[in-house]
Amino acid sequence: MIINKIDMKSFTKVVFLLMLLLPLVGRTQQSIIGNLFTMDMEQKDLSFDIHFLENGEYCAEISSQETDDIVYTMVVSFGQFQLDDGLIIMTDVLHDFQMQLLIEGDTLYVQKGFGFMRDKKLHCRGKTSQDDVYIKALNKDGLRQERELYEVQHKELHELAFGKYKGMYWDCDLAINENHTYVYEFRECQISKGTWERKGNVLTLHDSSLDYDSYLLVGEKDSVISKVLIGDDTGGRVFKKVQTTTTAQPKSGGFGCSRRK
Repeated sequence: MIINKIDMKSFTKVVFLLMLLLPLVGRTQQSIIGNLFTMDMEQKDLSFDIHFLENGEYCAEISSQETDDIVYTMVVSFGQFQLDDGLIIMTDVLHDFQMQLLIEGDTLYVQKGFGFMRDKKLHCRGKTSQDDVYIKALNKDGLRQERELYEVQHKELHELAFGKYKGMYWDCDLAINENHTYVYEFRECQISKGTWERKGNVLTLHDSSLDYDSYLLVGEKDSVISKVLIGDDTGGRVFKKVQTTTTAQPKSGGFGCSRRK
């Protein structure tokens, strides 16, 4: 009988705690799901937003106001998110990296993210929906097959020119350095930074902040082709070199879119 009384008391306490916690969980979900969060950028002409959609997907984008009625938007990550013990865990569908945000009321504190997000926080700006985002999904297996086909079709190694490359038809810069490092920027905002290695005519770029790989194909006439970098929604964005520096001799062995308001 004593044991039963103790068990009943414990059970009552558990039920009471659950009754206290459930409303908190509900309020946390309501403050995140279906809402848009924004972060102040060092570049005053840019804005960074994350949409948390009702279907459990998220979309993170950098935007620039071009004119009164034109906004240029570059989607830097999209995928699924989940709430876990006060954290939002976002998993990118294309590159498989994760970002984490700590929830404190209507404010999100960056725990893990792009380099430009370090030590920053996001504030709720209001409601959002699927109609407010532009996402063009690319097929990872298809991109891998395209890289493999490119290697088959381009047996002869192309020269890789070190220096700065400019994205054709989009406002991105890519620096490929002789010391096997790279920097990838959108309007002076650093999107990715890390190291690269070459196998045949394929460059593997390894990001140091989020620990993921993206790929470039070494083309002819001082060009490289994205397969794919962050923000590439075509799977074949071309970069052309804009400065003449040194050239690496061959050795053996976006999601971007313009939209109106």
